[in-house]
Amino acid sequence: MVKSCTSQEQKLAGFRELFREDFDVPGLSRLVLGRFWRIFTPSEQQEFLGLFENFVVLTYNERLLEYADGGGGLRAIGSRPEPDGVIVSSELTREAGAWAGHGPTGHPIRVDWRLIARDGMYKISDVIIDGLSMAVNGRSQLEGVVQRNGGRPQAILAVMRQQTASASAR
Repeated sequence: MVKSCTSQEQKLAGFRELFREDFDVPGLSRLVLGRFWRIFTPSEQQEFLGLFENFVVLTYNERLLEYADGGGGLRAIGSRPEPDGVIVSSELTREAGAWAGHGPTGHPIRVDWRLIARDGMYKISDVIIDGLSMAVNGRSQLEGVVQRNGGRPQAILAVMRQQTASASAR
């Protein structure tokens, strides 16, 4: 039992490192927070950055492990330039019977990686899975949080604290 916990902890630590090194975390955070970024105080912005990182790492690590355990693989299928970077397209394939409920078996899932040039390096600024942008989806969810809480942007922090605590308890 201890070995599987360590293994899970190692996978989580590895994904956190990958997220920090390969993603434009500050840019993605600002994009997801949208117009609320300017409303937040500097300390609220810093808290959001930490909560956002924890939320993404805890949530997406679980999903990526599910995909990885289902067999198959990820392969690049092309790229196209953008004004401030490039989009790299890939396909995620799976073995027959894997990932029940995640689309038709045998059909690859399209994953586009939006990369932005920062300080002479490329960083991932968004992941688009079958046309659904991680950044746009996150922004939409946060706008819903504000609407459901009387237009108070600070409710985002409370909800993210709660979601992060729930995700880390799993």
